[in-house]
Amino acid sequence: MTASTWANIVTTIHFLMVAWAVFALPATIIGLAAKAPFARNFWFRASHLLFILFVVGETVLGVECPLTTWERDLRALDGMDLHEVDNEPWIAQAAHNAFLFRGKTIADMLPYYLAFGLALVTVFVAAPPPWPWKRGRKSTRLNSSHIPL
Repeated sequence: MTASTWANIVTTIHFLMVAWAVFALPATIIGLAAKAPFARNFWFRASHLLFILFVVGETVLGVECPLTTWERDLRALDGMDLHEVDNEPWIAQAAHNAFLFRGKTIADMLPYYLAFGLALVTVFVAAPPPWPWKRGRKSTRLNSSHIPL
């Protein structure tokens, strides 16, 4: 396989990760309103929060996403620019163009990432998922019914 084929795979995986990150927030809000079990799942909610905090953190620091860097480097191996996807398969074009905007810098995207991160943190705090280590525990406090007479 050529380096640009690998770049297409990387950009498709990157797109799927971005799609999950973006659509998980409205899905969680709708799920909370509908009392769907996934919306209260600690691991789903925590992984989503940590993922977004990582993305916001690297954007605040001015660091390019490692997957974008990887795609750029792979395309460069075939003598191509990062955004040179016009002759690539349609799925790679669609995935690339869906979230890698030509002419946009990390600084341009920062307000959007901060707003999204703030919205996610707000939902997480306003409707926190149950902590897995606190669920299903029986009380260890003694009461009068536990004291043998």
